[in-house]
Amino acid sequence: MPFTVWLGNNLHYISDNAEEARIILNHPKCLDKAKQYDGLKHLFGNSVILLPGEEWKKRRRFLRAAFKSNMLKTFMPIFNEESHILNDKILNLHPSDDLFKFFSVYSFRIFFLTALGRIDGISEDEVEVFGSYVDSYQDEFAKLLLYSAIPISIWMKIPPGKKLRNNLIELDKLMKHMLLKKKQSITTEYKDNTNNTILLDLILDINCDSEDRDKDIFEELSFFAAAAADTTGHTFVFCCILLGMHPDLQNKLYEEVTTVLGDSSEITESQLNQLFYTEAVLKESQRLLPPVPFFGRYITEDIDIGTKVIPKGSNFIVSALHIHRSPEYWKDPLKFDPTRFLPENASKIIPYSFIPFSEGPRNCIGERIAMIQLKITLAHIIRRFRIESKHKSLDEFEFISTVTMKIINNIDCRFIPR
Repeated sequence: MPFTVWLGNNLHYISDNAEEARIILNHPKCLDKAKQYDGLKHLFGNSVILLPGEEWKKRRRFLRAAFKSNMLKTFMPIFNEESHILNDKILNLHPSDDLFKFFSVYSFRIFFLTALGRIDGISEDEVEVFGSYVDSYQDEFAKLLLYSAIPISIWMKIPPGKKLRNNLIELDKLMKHMLLKKKQSITTEYKDNTNNTILLDLILDINCDSEDRDKDIFEELSFFAAAAADTTGHTFVFCCILLGMHPDLQNKLYEEVTTVLGDSSEITESQLNQLFYTEAVLKESQRLLPPVPFFGRYITEDIDIGTKVIPKGSNFIVSALHIHRSPEYWKDPLKFDPTRFLPENASKIIPYSFIPFSEGPRNCIGERIAMIQLKITLAHIIRRFRIESKHKSLDEFEFISTVTMKIINNIDCRFIPR
């Protein structure tokens, strides 16, 4: 790396260079998503992730209200409550259970409660079934990528695409059911307060004049649901495995959590801001095992990146996985060392050498809410469980990635009540 490759009639330049990533991810002529994201249009259609640059700017500016600081603070009781529920479910985990599915469904529940609000007539079981379908969709979509020469419109009509097709049908039914219940139970809780607007209210406003309103709402919510469930869900799995592999560092984490939280059952904003090592553990996990291993941009004019020119009409793919593990940017890059991300070491991190949520104007809009959820949940887990794993090295794992990355071989990760 770096290298260029033709996929069909599309030229891709694959980079593991932080400076090249900085240039491209911030360039005004590189705001469109790369062509390999086109396969997502079948589910996410005109959602914010796939919109071309100018349309994306308007949509993102409008949706930003749901991610303001004052809004995020109102979610903390949900994060605390759901973390306790999660811990009770961890007690019933079986070694053969799929941890990626388990934590993705949990993360989807969080998304549902924060983005849609509590909806009368929607049971917890329905929410979890929805989350399961979102997770299953990703697995089936991964199979499609293995046969990238087959258009998705054809794939959906042949036997290998049956499960993906059925997933989409069930997702569509569930989303329409939930939207109907939402309309029936709509309240003025947020309507009279423009400073506190949940995501669904904004999406409903965006699509109020749309000719295909329900379809547009389904596509936007499906994107946010999949992004929230998989990125945070997979981060939990990676982080727990790494902590199980490093009991000494897990003890440091436990010491911080118990010292900061004391006997309190709910994590406050003040306590959250004191969990420096907890945040460092999560970031180091995201460095070694980024849930989104690559990002892509479409080049709309020739771009000089210093040593070469990326031609108009090509695709720039930045490998976060390779940048995060590069000895050019990180000392002993395969070592799990959370101290890299402690406040006193922040100035040592080379710009764009750590990009788990992408960077530049088109970075992840939900980065802050994700980190708050991750910190609160991990603190509650580590206070109640000791994590054990027989794994000794990252070399033991095999990975697969659609948009998000997961381990495909058997995982040993056990939660022992303290």
